[in-house]
Amino acid sequence: MKACHKLSLLFLMLMLSCCTRPTVKTLTICCTTDVHAQYEEGMGRVATCLKTIRAERENVIYIDNGDFLQGDIAAVYYNSHPGNRPHYGVVALKALGADAVVVGNHDIEAGPDIYSAVRDDLQPVPFLAANTPRDDNGESYFQRYAIIEKGGVKVAVIGFTNPKCPSWLPKDLFPDFSFEKIEDIAQSIVDEVISLHSPDIVVVSAHSGLGRRSEKGSGDETDENVAIYLSENLRNVDLVICGHDHQEELTENANGEGLCLVDAGTRGHCVGRIDFELDYKGSNLKSKKIISCALDRVENLEHDSTFLSLTEDCRKAVQEYQDEPVCSITETINTSEALSGPSYSTNLMHDVQFALTGADISITAPLGEKVIPAGKICRRDLVNLYKYENDLYVVSMTGSQIKDYLEYSYDGWLNRNTPTFNYDSAKGIRYRVYRNRPKGSRIDILSMENGSPFNINATYKVAMNSYRASGGGDILVKGAGIDPMAEGFILEKKGSVRLALIDYLKRQGNYHPRKESNWYFTD
Repeated sequence: MKACHKLSLLFLMLMLSCCTRPTVKTLTICCTTDVHAQYEEGMGRVATCLKTIRAERENVIYIDNGDFLQGDIAAVYYNSHPGNRPHYGVVALKALGADAVVVGNHDIEAGPDIYSAVRDDLQPVPFLAANTPRDDNGESYFQRYAIIEKGGVKVAVIGFTNPKCPSWLPKDLFPDFSFEKIEDIAQSIVDEVISLHSPDIVVVSAHSGLGRRSEKGSGDETDENVAIYLSENLRNVDLVICGHDHQEELTENANGEGLCLVDAGTRGHCVGRIDFELDYKGSNLKSKKIISCALDRVENLEHDSTFLSLTEDCRKAVQEYQDEPVCSITETINTSEALSGPSYSTNLMHDVQFALTGADISITAPLGEKVIPAGKICRRDLVNLYKYENDLYVVSMTGSQIKDYLEYSYDGWLNRNTPTFNYDSAKGIRYRVYRNRPKGSRIDILSMENGSPFNINATYKVAMNSYRASGGGDILVKGAGIDPMAEGFILEKKGSVRLALIDYLKRQGNYHPRKESNWYFTD
C-alpha cells in the first residue's frame, strides 16, 4: 500500500509539473488603413496576402483602421443608395475576415444613415471609436474597444477616430455625438481595459496621422496627427496602428519598451504584419516580444478568387452604376492644369455651384490629378473629377472677408506649403493675383464679373463645399477671420456636390469646357 501511495504521489507531482510547464504561443496582428473604397483592386489583393499569412501562422487577427466608406465609385453608389444593405465595404471586410474595424473621418463623412447601418451590419465585428461621446448621456456612440481571443491569447483592441472631424464636417453629419482628443483620454482607457480584462496584448488603433513631434501641445499637430506621441508616451501598450496621413511607416521599439508603431499607407497597397511570441507558465503570461514585423506589399498579387466570389453581387451592382453614360464633353479635361491657374475642371465646378445655388460668388479648388478624355463620359469619370463626399453650402461673407480669404489661399498656393485641395479660386468676381507682392497684398479685386462694382463692405452669398464651410483647411478661420459656427454664416445647404455635378452635366447633354477668364496670375 505504501508503495502504491508513493507511486500515486509521484504521478500527481508529474501531472502538476506538466500543468505548469512553460508554453510558447505565437500571434500575428495584420492591419490595413485608408482603403478608400478600393473594394476590388485593393482589398482583393489584401485578401490574397491575408490568405498566405493565415496559411503560415495559426493565430491571426486582422484590423482595418478606417476610411473605407469613401473614395471610389463603389462607395458613391452605396452611400447614395442607403437601402442597399449590407454596404459593399461591410461585405468586403467580412470577406477578409476582419476582427475589428476603426471609424475614420471619411466614414463619418458618409453620414449617419450610412455609418449607423454599417455599424449594425458589421456585427459581430466591432466598429470602434472610443472618443465619440453621445451628446445626450456621454456614452460612446461607437463601441470603444474589443476583446479578441485567438489560440488562448487575449488581445484588447482600442479604437479612436480623428477628433478634427468638427473642423472638416458639418454637425448634421454627427448630430448625436461629439469628439474627444485622443491624447487626452487614451491612457485612461488603456488602464481601464487592463483593469477589467487583463489582456495579454494591448493594441491602440487610431485613425490619426504620425505627426512630427512627441510633445503634447495644441493645434492641428496634436489634434489630428498624434500617433508618434501615443507610441512614445502610452504605458502598457504593445502596438499602435495609425493611418489618415497615407504614409507608410514601421517603427520598432518606438518607446524603448518594445512597442511597435505601424502605418500601412493607403488604398490597400500594403498590409502591416506584426508577429508576437508569448511565454506562459500555466495560465500566467511571463513574457512577450515582437519577433518580426513588416509592411507586406500587395500591388503585384493576384486578386483572391474566394474574396471575389463573396463580393460578386456588390461588384456587379457598382459596374452597372458606374458605366451609365452622363454626357459628352468636347475637350479633354486634365485636372492637374488647375494647379497652375484657371482650368477646365475648376470652371466646371463653378458652373455647377452657380447653377445650383444662384450665389454671387463661387469658390472651389482642384481635387486630385486625373485626365478625362473628350467624348462620352460616365459616372465613374465624374467620381475621378470630384472624389470627396462634400455637400454644397451657401454662406455669407463680406467683401473684406472674401479678399482676406483669397489672400490666405493664394499665399499657400504660391508658396506650395498647403495641400493642393486648399488651392481655392473664386468666380463671380474679376481679380488679379500678384506673385511678387508681399503676403496680404497679392489680390487686386477689380469688379464683379458682370462689370458692377465690388464693394469691400457689402455682404455676398458665396457657394463653397461643406468641408471648407466647416473650417477645413483653415482658410475661413485664419484667412478670413470667420467662425464657421457663427450664427448666420451658413445660409443654405444644397446636398451632394458630386450628385449636383452629375445632374448638371446630364442636363447639358454636350458640355463645352472652358477656362475661367475672370482671374489670372501676374508679376
